[in-house]
Amino acid sequence: MVTQIVIFFSILLIFLIWRFNRDRIRYWAALLQERGWSSTVHYDRCLTVFNKVYENVNPTEISLKERHAAGMMGDTTYTYGEVVFFSFVRILERAHPQPGEVFYDLGSGAGKAVMIAELVFDFSKTCGIEKLAGLYKLSEALKNKLENLPEYQNLLSHKPLNIQFINNDFLTQDISDGDVVFINATCFRGEFFTAIIVQLLKLKVGARVILGSANLDEVGGFKPLYSNLHLMSWGLNSVNIYERI
Repeated sequence: MVTQIVIFFSILLIFLIWRFNRDRIRYWAALLQERGWSSTVHYDRCLTVFNKVYENVNPTEISLKERHAAGMMGDTTYTYGEVVFFSFVRILERAHPQPGEVFYDLGSGAGKAVMIAELVFDFSKTCGIEKLAGLYKLSEALKNKLENLPEYQNLLSHKPLNIQFINNDFLTQDISDGDVVFINATCFRGEFFTAIIVQLLKLKVGARVILGSANLDEVGGFKPLYSNLHLMSWGLNSVNIYERI
């Protein structure tokens, strides 16, 4: 009888933990899956540098303050979210980046996707385009911080820093030299997303487009390469990769 009571309350406790923490449990389970049970030494070293760069940095607060000051709080296209290191590494792997190619992040925020692409892969240029001046200035400051980190010098002393940040509207910026283009389109809808498609159609044949929370299935000129769920700062998110044809 005592054993049955213990088992009952143990099951009840497990249920209650799951009931009130299920989102957190799912997040950490997804994070473990993205990272894998093992990782390469290179990836782990890149993560160490990445964490040093973004230590004590709060881009969300900067985004909120700037949007509030500009009266843009009602514009959901400026909603801030970030990639997660190992998750974005896995996403980029699916895009099969080749040495010497060019990477773009459209709406780059604090530059996390650009930093990951630069640290982990052998792009000739990694470029983030960000319209909000506060986030752009933060990205530039973090780029300078990266360049002067002893951990970075030890990791990639043989490779010049090829990061570029541009303070501009990515709908008007020339990205035609891009080989891998990332757009976190979770909050992009209607005419704004149509304008993004116009930009993407200017890419060269063979370029790959990584889209978060959106797809190009009904758009001509793109071939689907990959589709799955991956972890972002707000939770699991659909990711689709296409090739320009």
